[in-house]
Amino acid sequence: MMLVKKWLTSIHDCLVLRQYLPISSFSIMSSVIDPMLKLKLPDVLAEQLEQLSKATGQQRDSIALAALHEYIDTQVSQIQDIQAAVAEADRGEFATDHEVNAFFARYGC
Repeated sequence: MMLVKKWLTSIHDCLVLRQYLPISSFSIMSSVIDPMLKLKLPDVLAEQLEQLSKATGQQRDSIALAALHEYIDTQVSQIQDIQAAVAEADRGEFATDHEVNAFFARYGC
């Protein structure tokens, strides 16, 4: 059970929802059996979600799920890129001064 609590806390922190939303309620039910997520949205965000739902004809759940998929995909990709870069640096694989200068020259910097 402690591992599940730690994992859920990590998911919450990884989503960084607290940075963007003043959430007063956040709960995740068992991710294996019942993957339920409950959020208390700020009024402004709830209204924007409602307006988008009306404008597109999509259900609010579908819009929120798509946004969450996109956010998580982006974060996972960025973390993988960072881990790969750290691994390269750990192996001593750095760009030479010539490669760095050529890169900046190519873009007029």
